[in-house]
Amino acid sequence: MLNPGLASIVLATASISALIYIAYLYAINRTRLAVHLKRKGYHRCPHYQHKDFLFGSDWRDSLVVASIAGTRQQWYREQFATYGKTFETRIWGKRIFQTCDPANVQAELTAPATDVGAGPSRAGLLSWLGRGAFTMDGEFWRRSREMLKPVFKRTAISDMSRLERHLARLFDELEREGLEVDLQSHFIRMFLDFTMDLLIGEDVNTINKEASKIDVASFLTACDESQLQVVRSAQPWIVRWWKGWTKTWNQPLDATQGFIGRYVDSAVQDFETKEGGPIKRSDAFIDELIREAGSKDKTYLRDQILNVFMPGRDSVAIEITHVMLYLSQNPTVYEKVRAEVLAAGFRDDREISYDSLKTLPYVNAVVNEALRLGGPPNGQTVRDILSDIVLPRGGGAHGDQPILIPKGSVLYTQIRSM
Repeated sequence: MLNPGLASIVLATASISALIYIAYLYAINRTRLAVHLKRKGYHRCPHYQHKDFLFGSDWRDSLVVASIAGTRQQWYREQFATYGKTFETRIWGKRIFQTCDPANVQAELTAPATDVGAGPSRAGLLSWLGRGAFTMDGEFWRRSREMLKPVFKRTAISDMSRLERHLARLFDELEREGLEVDLQSHFIRMFLDFTMDLLIGEDVNTINKEASKIDVASFLTACDESQLQVVRSAQPWIVRWWKGWTKTWNQPLDATQGFIGRYVDSAVQDFETKEGGPIKRSDAFIDELIREAGSKDKTYLRDQILNVFMPGRDSVAIEITHVMLYLSQNPTVYEKVRAEVLAAGFRDDREISYDSLKTLPYVNAVVNEALRLGGPPNGQTVRDILSDIVLPRGGGAHGDQPILIPKGSVLYTQIRSM
């Protein structure tokens, strides 16, 4: 029988030898790749200096710490300052490219949908939102987009009277609560009311907690938890199971899908009540969607609504909060904004429309500047590389040489670092 002490020594030696061999193969493959790329006229971009080069846990851990501390964007800027505007990381063995170079972003956005688009990294979103314009690419994306365009046009999204009604409720609620309020939470509920009114034709009135027709806290929590599940879905199943996430994995997804699904069921029933057309509640998006799609498939209709509703459910509210914050910190700018609005005649009941808003150049500039300073809520885009592509910059000693982004990798664009 093998001595236990000797067995431990053999096992430790074998493990160390295996790790050394893996490191050797990794170094050899990197060298061969560099030679191959150089022969093709491409260069390698800088690599993040991983301590864990197999799974990239050090990158993930640092990113989580920065996110919790509220310094995520500053952390990204520090990485770009260290490695250049385009560099490579590895997460769970997958090649991940990070860029904030405008030239590379332009190349990515103009690449064919067959080369850059939705792939495995969208699996989490697909399980939540289903198949739609936000989660799909290629022919399905084109058909969804072409179907949604006339629907939005007929839904009269440019009709500001709907928004004015919800704004009036917001002002009443702010007056009732007093001087010190959490504006962002109020904006989130107001734009939830507006979006539900526009898409579903239902007045849920969450801005008034006492009169609200839905449990807004539970719904918003389910939305936030669903987004968290999408982020977690990037990790292997065994890791999710080990951390205990799989026990309640589908609960928030089912809650948000069920919430929208109930309104879709009602809309389909209304549509079938009268032959030849729906019962109009308030020129709702869902009514026109049923007509345009020529389908009463409730799952399909629910997915289209989710693909429109969820990606931007709080984006506008966050942006308006940024605008109000910056105006409160810059009274001179606030006075100019107010003067331009009054000079345009809106105080005298001038009708608000998209065309009339174009007569407010300073107000538009303030909104754009707030967006630049605060950045979009997400702050990044994620695209799967479906075929080898070439980005114009990132390689060479000065980062100005073309680089090859191979099929199967993922390209992250950090918008706030640009």
